Amino acid sequence: MHFLMDSPHFRTTSVFTLVCLLQTLIASLVGFDSQARQAAPAGDQLVVEDQFGGATRAVVMVGAHAYVGLGHRVVVLDLSDPAAPTAIAWGPVLSTRIAHLAWADDRLYVATDYHGITVFEASSEPTLELLGDAPVLESYEVATCMAVEAGRVLLSSPRRLLVLDLREPGQPILQAEDESRGAASGLALRGDRGYIAQPGGLVVVDLGQAGVLPEIQRVELPQPVRDMLLSDDVAVVSGNRSNGIMVVDLGGVSARLMTTLGLPHEAHAISLSGTHLFASESGKISTVDIAQPESPRLLGTFDTPTEVNGVIEAIDIAAGSGYVSVVDEFMGYSLFDASDPEALVRTGRYQAFTTANAVALGRDGLLGVQDFRSGLHMLDTEDSDGVQWLTLAGFARGDHVAIRGDQALVTGSKLHIVDIGNPLFPSLLGSADLGGNGPTDLVFDSNLALVTHSAGLSIFDLTNPADPRREALVPLSGGGVSVALVGTKAFLTTGSAELAVLDIQNPGTPVLQTQLRLPSRGVDIESEAGVIYIALRSHGWISFDVSVPAAPQLLWQEEVPDDALALAIQSGEMIVAGAGGQLEWFDLSDPIQPTHVDTWIGQGYFEDVILSNEKAFVSGGPSGLWIYRLGQLLPSPSPTASQTESPTPTATDLASATPTPGDITPSPSAPVPDLTPATPPTSTSTITSTPSQETAWLPMVVLRR
Repeated sequence: MHFLMDSPHFRTTSVFTLVCLLQTLIASLVGFDSQARQAAPAGDQLVVEDQFGGATRAVVMVGAHAYVGLGHRVVVLDLSDPAAPTAIAWGPVLSTRIAHLAWADDRLYVATDYHGITVFEASSEPTLELLGDAPVLESYEVATCMAVEAGRVLLSSPRRLLVLDLREPGQPILQAEDESRGAASGLALRGDRGYIAQPGGLVVVDLGQAGVLPEIQRVELPQPVRDMLLSDDVAVVSGNRSNGIMVVDLGGVSARLMTTLGLPHEAHAISLSGTHLFASESGKISTVDIAQPESPRLLGTFDTPTEVNGVIEAIDIAAGSGYVSVVDEFMGYSLFDASDPEALVRTGRYQAFTTANAVALGRDGLLGVQDFRSGLHMLDTEDSDGVQWLTLAGFARGDHVAIRGDQALVTGSKLHIVDIGNPLFPSLLGSADLGGNGPTDLVFDSNLALVTHSAGLSIFDLTNPADPRREALVPLSGGGVSVALVGTKAFLTTGSAELAVLDIQNPGTPVLQTQLRLPSRGVDIESEAGVIYIALRSHGWISFDVSVPAAPQLLWQEEVPDDALALAIQSGEMIVAGAGGQLEWFDLSDPIQPTHVDTWIGQGYFEDVILSNEKAFVSGGPSGLWIYRLGQLLPSPSPTASQTESPTPTATDLASATPTPGDITPSPSAPVPDLTPATPPTSTSTITSTPSQETAWLPMVVLRR
């Protein structure tokens, strides 16, 4: 057995654990290859201020509360009104997405991919007090399943099985590690025995010997296991349709397969309440009576439809107190009345977007978040209790949203104009067909909307929102990718890696003024003070002086470590968001010589970003919405630990600590030249700075009841 606190990996991670309560961040020095670059002001740093939404992959029920893993946070739901599950508390922002939850002895155990186990005290509901953290997974390891009993934890990744002693969460101990028993699909604990569901069947191991996991017995099963739980002297395991439920007798001298029960669907997840087993998958929940384990009886199978375009593909299920909670990675949380196990009825849902694909900011902190599965969600970002979800407007399953005044535009198969004057009750004003072209970006100003799509650009007149009219269709080589509107000039990037400049003074007959080839495909474009900035898919970003729109002048090209997906600019500040979850902050006060200020490295990927009042609102796909503050560094805790990357802890070196409609005719003078600098000298730089953070923690917030 080894105390985890001796590990350099822990010493790195523990800094961020302390940040959980102190909200204190470690500064990093910023260095550049180019001697022409200016140093950033000391202490300027991106700071996580809030996070909301994300994929829902785990749930446990305790009394009248459900604990749900939503993106990077645990949300506590009050179920006292089953028709309206309500969030009453949030846990801290964790460094990676939540994969599994377990409850034991008034403690909540949270397994996160690429990190490990975090433990909370939860005896005083609904608060969550952070007790400890065990960063035992490598940066490429996901948590496939977890089991907990009396402070002992079994944790599986695709590569190995870990046994941890977390009775003192502030001093986690690694008891054993076995690389031959990884990729478990189900785990259970009882005393000194561990039960492991693997592709070949059910394996029972002895946990009483430090450092080793000797096999006691093995039971071959007819199908691969999806989930597992223990009930008295039997193990109940789930599989595919023909053997949806398999019951293994553990009470004899040797374990044996007792019986199987077919279900009309696969059983991805199972949960037990009394003698009733609930199995879920593929838009179905089945109820099974296992009062007689040798002869389980199917009581019924029920559909799990949602209000929004689909069915619940259950990822996890939890039963208790006459109710069943189901979470779907992309449809969120649903509650079912199971007082009559033969007639399940859905009573309510917790509304939150599970995928944040695009963001747009309106007046008074009103934020629109577009979820490609459920549509447009409206949020209040200026509530004193943090981000508050207001309503699901729906309307379009797409990836793009724009807000101006009391109107929002969203794109899916159509362009929709939405009245958001009362954000609690959005209403559809009108729609326009996009001709089957997949939208890629949109902007609108005054009574015009510009939508890039797979065929090029469409220009719509919105003078009458109830009857939007397409004024022009502009074909573009490779299709349109992104668009920015500056006065009567539209700047577009294309799928063939070009920048196109259009004069749209007469929207019905736009004129192509020039085209330039870019180093790679431009995926986002923004403008400020006569300069356009383009995020390049594989070459960072590039800027042009467009004071003469027909003759853009190259100003700067910047390589960044991560593939850029989006950028946002306001008042001389720019944030570039990357495909690997990386944010780069630049000072553009001198556009001829921009300054790199800070780097943030997170998990997953970022899809869209906007800036407002020194805050960056970032859509992170299944990681949800992130809000960063462009702020000054707070004092560091003492002593300061090194942030140098270290190997993930092993059995001999581990650590932890208490965590504090017209076609276009090109102008004859519109050449397509190769991109060359118009005014030398041109500077190019590659960022080599050390990122200021790799993980983040925020204090728990208790919301108003």
